[in-house]
Amino acid sequence: MTSAPQRATGRFRILVPIAYMALIFIMSSFPGTSDNDDFSADQPGTWLSSPLQNALHIPTYGLLVALLWWSLKPRIQSVRLQAISASLIAAGYGALDELHQMFVPGRTSSTSDVVFNLIGVAIGGCLFGYTSRKWMSKHAGHVSETSGEPGVAGGS
Repeated sequence: MTSAPQRATGRFRILVPIAYMALIFIMSSFPGTSDNDDFSADQPGTWLSSPLQNALHIPTYGLLVALLWWSLKPRIQSVRLQAISASLIAAGYGALDELHQMFVPGRTSSTSDVVFNLIGVAIGGCLFGYTSRKWMSKHAGHVSETSGEPGVAGGS
């Protein structure tokens, strides 16, 4: 049976990527301008050039896949299945967000944005997988004195 703090931590791990996905949705819901070169103070991102806006899809979806993977770690044992699940969810969400933008005035949906989303998912997944593996190998030998669980150095 899981304790109340473990359940709260599990809920937090799920809420973080959901909140981030909501932020992406909100940001993509702002109407665009008829010309991306026009600045509008009430429309976030309009001061960014189109290539920079496209490039920002990479870290946006890289972070999303990392958050999703992190949230799935306690629920799915297989690291490969964690990576595949997080990647599919992030890529699917990116495609759905582009579909959503078709209905936002002044915004457009483009395949290049989907490609940038996928690049972000791939890079973010690789970086998260690499850093997780490094962290696990560094802490694999440590066992908590209080819980006896591997991966926790020392007691708290």
